[in-house]
Amino acid sequence: MPFSLNIESLIGKPLNIVPNLGFGGWRLTFGDEIIEEITTPQPFQAQISDLLYINHQIVAVLATIDLTIEKRRFLWGYFGCRTDSLIDLRERSVGCNILLSDTKPYLSDTVAYPDPQNTRTPSRIELRGQGRVSLERS
Repeated sequence: MPFSLNIESLIGKPLNIVPNLGFGGWRLTFGDEIIEEITTPQPFQAQISDLLYINHQIVAVLATIDLTIEKRRFLWGYFGCRTDSLIDLRERSVGCNILLSDTKPYLSDTVAYPDPQNTRTPSRIELRGQGRVSLERS
């Protein structure tokens, strides 16, 4: 289910991300091929920079990051809800599918949402996993 529309006012705000093991663990991928399973990354911060929409519903948050994991640098994060509830990040954290890459993610034309593979990047290497995302509190 999508994020609530009031998240549009949060662009530029910081997020706290707490990665967890999830169902598939954390894996470096090259296209659709898993090239390495890795340990769950440490918590990190990101800044909301864009939103992805399907049929006027916000299905994912895009955020800028600057993170080095397994000797690879990641600059973008995709965070897609893992719930059927409408989510307002100002009210609570949410479990998300996470994709980290060095280029900005976009929605695929060939894989339907909510399949986590519906998000793509031009990057050769991506890091995929799961975690909890919350708005940083001042």
